[in-house]
Amino acid sequence: MKLNHWKQPLMAAMAVLVLCTFSCSNMMDNEDKNSKGVSVVGVTLNKSATSIDVGSTEQLTATIDPLDATNKDLGWESSDEDIATVDSNGLVTAAAGGMATITVTTEDGDFSAECEVNANWVTGNKVTYTADSTTFAMVYVAGGYTFPTGESDSGTATVDNALWIGETEVTWELWKKVYDWAVHADRGSNRYDFLGNEGLKGNNGSSDKSSSHPVTAINWFDCVAWCNALTEWYNAQNGADFDCVYYSNNTYTSPLRNSNTSNPRPYIKSSTTSNTEMVNCSAKGFRLLTSNEHELAARYRGTDTTNTVLKTINSIDFSVPSNAVYWTKGNSASGAWTYYNDTSDIYVVNGFPDGKDINDLVAVYHNYWDGDSWELTGVNGTAEVKSKGIAGINALGLYDMSGNVSEWCDDVVSSTDRIKRGGNFQENAVSLQVGYELIAESDDETVCAGFRLGRCE
Repeated sequence: MKLNHWKQPLMAAMAVLVLCTFSCSNMMDNEDKNSKGVSVVGVTLNKSATSIDVGSTEQLTATIDPLDATNKDLGWESSDEDIATVDSNGLVTAAAGGMATITVTTEDGDFSAECEVNANWVTGNKVTYTADSTTFAMVYVAGGYTFPTGESDSGTATVDNALWIGETEVTWELWKKVYDWAVHADRGSNRYDFLGNEGLKGNNGSSDKSSSHPVTAINWFDCVAWCNALTEWYNAQNGADFDCVYYSNNTYTSPLRNSNTSNPRPYIKSSTTSNTEMVNCSAKGFRLLTSNEHELAARYRGTDTTNTVLKTINSIDFSVPSNAVYWTKGNSASGAWTYYNDTSDIYVVNGFPDGKDINDLVAVYHNYWDGDSWELTGVNGTAEVKSKGIAGINALGLYDMSGNVSEWCDDVVSSTDRIKRGGNFQENAVSLQVGYELIAESDDETVCAGFRLGRCE
C-alpha cells in the first residue's frame, strides 16, 4: 500500500496537539485542587463530659482532622447559657447549677463535637432573685456538714441536705410588697389572712427608717404563711414553678394561706403524706431556716482557723476537719475573732474590752460586758441590713447572723413554743453567741424579732 507522505507531518502535529491538551487539562485540575486546600473531615474534643463548680472555668480543646486542614475556623455554643457559657476559644464558665451541652462546629464541612457540662453549686455561691423591681439574695450551702453546737461546743449536729440561706434578714421592702399582694381582694379565695398585724418597718415603723430595715413585730405563723406568699408571688412575677412548702392538709393540695390556725405545725410537702419534718421537704419554695441550719450558717468559717473549735466532740476531731471547714466557737458572735465577753484589751488597744470591740464590728446589740457590769452600747433600735458593711459579713457572705433582730426558726418545740436565733438590738451580747438559742411563744410579736429565708436545693 502506498503511503501518502504529506499525511505523516499532519498526524504528528495532531498527536502533539492532543498531548498538549491533555497535559494542560491535568495542570488546570491540579491548580484547582491546590486552590481549595486540604479539607476538614471531622473534629473532636478533649472531653465528652466534665464537671465544673459554679463560678469556675475549664478550657476545652478541639482537634480538627486532618491536622493540616487549611480552614481551622471553629464556632462554639452552649445549649443553655444560664447554666454554662463558652467563649470563642472554648473556655467554659459555669454560671449556675445544672446541665448544659457545649458544641464546637467547624466552618469547613460543618462537623461538630459535644461536651456535656455538669455545673455544680458550691458553698458560698450567691443567687439574686428579682421580681417587681425588688431584689433579694440567697447563698448556697452544701449538704453533709457536721459542726459543733451549743454555747460551750458540747454537742454536734449534721445538716444533711443542701439549702439556700437569705443573705440578709427579710427587709420591710420585700415583706410589704409580698404582704400587700397576698391580702389583695383580687386574689379571691386564694387571698391570705394573717393572724398578726402587718408588721413594722424596723423597730417602730417610723418614717425616718428606710425600707432596708428588717421587718419586725410578726409572729411565727405569720412568717410561715408569708413564706408561702413569697413563693406564689415570685412564681406569678417571674413564671417560676416553685412549690409552696407549708400546707394545711396532709396531701399538700391546700397551701397554708391563713396564719390564724389551730394547727401548731403545718404540713411540709414531701414525697410521703402527713410530713411535718423539714428534713423531708421536697418543695423548692421559700421557708424558715431550722435552728441547726441557722447555727451552721452562723458558725461557718471556711478555711480560716481564727477563733474556731479545735477539740474533739463526739469522736469528731474538729482541729483536723475532713472537709477543711472550721467552725466559730459557740461563745462568739458570727464571724468574731474572740468571745462575746472577752475583757482583755489586746487585739485593739483602746481602753475597751476586746469582746466589745469585735461585737461592735459585726453586730447591732444593746449591752456589752466590761468585766464588772453590763454597759450600754448606745444602740436603741434596728439598723438597715448590711449596716456593718464588709466587717459584718461572715465567711458564707451572710449579714447580721448575730444581732439586729432575733430570727424565727422553723422548729416546733411544743404546741406554743418556737426557737429564735441570733440576738437583737434590745439584748445584751449574750444573745449574739452562735451557740445560743431562745425559746419564745409562737404568737410573740415583739419589735426585736424578724426572720431569714431558707430554701431547699
